[in-house]
Amino acid sequence: MRKLFVFLFLATSLVGFAQIKFEPGYYVDNNGNRVEGLIKNIDWMNNPTSFLYKADENAKSENILLGDAQEFSILNKSKYERHKVNVDISSDKLQNMTSDSLPIYKEEMVFLKLLVDGKAKLYTYYNNQSKFFYQKEDKEIIPLVYKKYIKENSKVSKENGNIATNDSYKRQLWMDVSCNTDLKKRIKYLEYKIKPLTKYFQEYNNCEGDERQLFEKKKEGNNLHLSLRPQVSISTFDFDNSVSNESHNLGSKVGFGVGVELEYTLPFNNKKWSLIVEPTFKNVNFKEKGEVEIKMNYNSFELPFGVRYYFFINDKSRIFINASYQFNFASSTSIKFSKANTEAYKSLDVKSANNAVFGIGYKYDRFSVEYRVSTKRDVLKDYSYWDSSYGNISFILGYSFF
Repeated sequence: MRKLFVFLFLATSLVGFAQIKFEPGYYVDNNGNRVEGLIKNIDWMNNPTSFLYKADENAKSENILLGDAQEFSILNKSKYERHKVNVDISSDKLQNMTSDSLPIYKEEMVFLKLLVDGKAKLYTYYNNQSKFFYQKEDKEIIPLVYKKYIKENSKVSKENGNIATNDSYKRQLWMDVSCNTDLKKRIKYLEYKIKPLTKYFQEYNNCEGDERQLFEKKKEGNNLHLSLRPQVSISTFDFDNSVSNESHNLGSKVGFGVGVELEYTLPFNNKKWSLIVEPTFKNVNFKEKGEVEIKMNYNSFELPFGVRYYFFINDKSRIFINASYQFNFASSTSIKFSKANTEAYKSLDVKSANNAVFGIGYKYDRFSVEYRVSTKRDVLKDYSYWDSSYGNISFILGYSFF
């Protein structure tokens, strides 16, 4: 418990050093006035209903609501416009699908994200599922129709092919957003996804001679990272027998390990969130001397799956915290009891036990350091009368290859 308190103290202390990132931008108020300043770049996954604005670095931030701004933009990165549009609220979840092929529209006032600017504009709205809209020459904004539904008189099952698709967006593009035969040929295979639709609208605008192009700046960098992570751990182990009142505390021992971490950075919220998995081999030796000598050479393979969150200080420097659920596999490990200069007369087999792990660290460019706390686990769970508590803290160095 004390180790967890140390972790929480470090987490709350270090997070205070992380900067809240406001970037140059503007918003247009309801009177049509363009207000320059700084906007907090959250890199929203769902379309926002408000945003934080401040006039300059030293000013106090204010929350600008949907009803107070016609549009806002983080310069060269993203732009949102307020529009009243028909949003399809049909579910794409299998258990909630209906046999109605037509969209279920609800008129809503929302911030639409502008993806492509030009003669034909492409917008997106995401709220648990992606919806796309288009506008030609400042006319009405129209939803691109795409809906999955269940064929009539069919059971709800993916396996027997009873899920149908209304892909009327292809007909909409054929009729309204196409300028040559080559583009029309591509529509048949055009997916209802952000990348292919963005590319299509760019090519349409090029065909129409409109120089305005992709509005949103492409995000740079690789989302997949591989790191080598050697570590030093301090482990504790104690166990007791509830019948014989036998109790042993093997104290704290230093062990060593090495792991390889695979990290996938999620493509939203300015890449602050990532998923991690880190296969690790670890070894630690315990020994208690006395009338009865007790030894345990603990070899383990650990496999934690978790989530990480970054607090950026600058482009190369950041603090992170992570939480994982760890699968543990003990390798031919046992606790051996022996008297002086004799063979072991008793042994207890050590089994695997899973647990949670929490870490806090600092990363600069390709290098990182992490302090990690593991919750305690019972490695003698197969014995009715034996209880044990194995725990450790680790100090981990890391080098990222990519």
